[in-house]
Amino acid sequence: PPAIERLEELANQTCLIIGKEDALDAKRMAEYFKEVLPERRFIEITGADHKPTLTHPEEIARAITEFLED
Repeated sequence: PPAIERLEELANQTCLIIGKEDALDAKRMAEYFKEVLPERRFIEITGADHKPTLTHPEEIARAITEFLED
């Protein structure tokens, strides 16, 4: 089966980072991931669109660091 149909099988923690101003399709996909991933953290970066790693690198780095330290 396609990987997207097997997401609930993931046993590891997952961090989803999305720009708050991202396109509607990306937000819908993120909402789907929030529902099916058992161990997940969802982070929205305010003011960011589809490329928050380019526009908000400090916030991305902080979010990833906090996720890994928890």
